Amino acid sequence: MSFKKTKLYRLFNVLDKVSEENRPRIIYITNNQILRCNNGKLEFCEFTKPHGIIKDLSLDRNSVLGLFSKIEFMVNEILFYAIRPKAEDRLNETIDYLDLFTKIKLLKNWNIIDKNIKKYLICLKEVRNGFAHNWSERDIKYKDKNINDNFSNFRKDLLEVWLSLIKLLQDNMPEINEVLKKYKKIT
Repeated sequence: MSFKKTKLYRLFNVLDKVSEENRPRIIYITNNQILRCNNGKLEFCEFTKPHGIIKDLSLDRNSVLGLFSKIEFMVNEILFYAIRPKAEDRLNETIDYLDLFTKIKLLKNWNIIDKNIKKYLICLKEVRNGFAHNWSERDIKYKDKNINDNFSNFRKDLLEVWLSLIKLLQDNMPEINEVLKKYKKIT
């Protein structure tokens, strides 16, 4: 089956016809696709293999930092949809001012993630910080080992966290069929 025939791709085509100011704030992630709409900006990407964004991750600064920007966005969306206040603008501003560690603590304090996922996220975040603040990957450690010697474990743990975050997003986002139905009426 072609990726282009999926429900997620159909939703992308429907939302693409909706004006930016009327598009919903959503992120849907499947094994092979990501559909994201934030501030009216619509993005769709697909991968040739399941969770290719993780499985094809290379040990370089741009790849790791780019992936962590996506993880932080996912954490933001989980927080946003977990509390769904009426004052969306204030919530967005508040979430933007929090660092990733504080966001992770909130998710744990609100029982949205368990202590195991919190532990992994914090451990993985240290690698992200290492890439952001060290001269070379030789100075970065993951679980007390140099990242060069432990990258396969880093990627394995990253995939486990990624899958957990996807599940949390799925649990908190409106069903794709609901969004499709609502926005097909508009176009």
